[in-house]
Amino acid sequence: MKHVKHAAADPHAKDVVPVVLAADDRYAPMVATTIHSMLANASDAFMYDVTVMTTDISPANQQTMRSFLEREGFSRLTFMDVTELIGNYDLSTNNEHIGIETYYRFLIQDALPDYDKVVYLDSDLIVKGDVGELFASDLHGNAIGAVRDVDYLGVMNWDDGERLRYSTDVLALANPDDYFQAGVLLLDTALLRAAVPVQEWLEAAGDARFIFNDQDILNAFCEGSVEYLDASWNVMHDGGGRVAGVCSFAPAPVYAAYLEAREHEKVIHYAGREKPWNKRDCDRGEEFWRYARETPYYDELQERLERESAVLEAQLLREQQDATPLVGADSPLRAVIGVVLPEGSRRRDAVRTMARSVVRLVKRHP
Repeated sequence: MKHVKHAAADPHAKDVVPVVLAADDRYAPMVATTIHSMLANASDAFMYDVTVMTTDISPANQQTMRSFLEREGFSRLTFMDVTELIGNYDLSTNNEHIGIETYYRFLIQDALPDYDKVVYLDSDLIVKGDVGELFASDLHGNAIGAVRDVDYLGVMNWDDGERLRYSTDVLALANPDDYFQAGVLLLDTALLRAAVPVQEWLEAAGDARFIFNDQDILNAFCEGSVEYLDASWNVMHDGGGRVAGVCSFAPAPVYAAYLEAREHEKVIHYAGREKPWNKRDCDRGEEFWRYARETPYYDELQERLERESAVLEAQLLREQQDATPLVGADSPLRAVIGVVLPEGSRRRDAVRTMARSVVRLVKRHP
């Protein structure tokens, strides 16, 4: 692949909805499933100009995806090689399940110069709503449209204040409760071009202080210029029972909006390390497989599930065994707790979370 700036689809044929994703060759089956779900639920009144930013998606995978995803005639799929654009920057992440592709969204404003508004989607999600509806959302002069991050805000409110200090001291957020999740974004690329050069985005990516990499950078740079979308446009799945645990500590309006959105998700986001292709009982996993089954990658994804589920299950078991119990094995309270808070229940997880938060607070402020 040779990098060229993206040329817009013919705007005279249909209203065009530009959508950008990022993936490596290993993620080709997942990004194909994401795009397929989006097109399966999209109105054919629009032309969907889909760009996948990459450095290594093979010609064979490119051809497989084009043949499958362009067959309906109302989408165009372009693979953009961004190797030259990122070559001079130190890009790494602090999370093992997140690749450097997460930073490619910073390139969109310059890589698609003919578009002044673009939808960005992570490649670990399923789109059940009409992305044309998302694209039509009014940003009211803001640079970004996004959904508040119920998980981040939950952690900020239940830990010993470390995440809040990070939000105010490192990210310099005036209102940390407005922290957003960056897996689904509506970008005013014209405004972003004028405000922040791509070089500045990528230089910030080398700052090791950022816990959540590009998402933290976007929050730090864009505070005060965010249009908050309906929570249904980015509904994170219940990985590790966090919905009733950590997430419940988010501000009440944010948590209520999240729970309501889970009843009618427009986007299901498999954020975190638990994915439908590495965990058999992954929350909302059946939605992923409904679309994956229709792609040319179904068998490959099933084989990946066989391999990776065993690895993840072993890792989770080790973590569970290493966890410090809240009540000693010989305590008579264990029998009572087993009835009131059954092992594996969300109620037990929530109480365990609160108890450990108190323990940390006491240790820090004896």
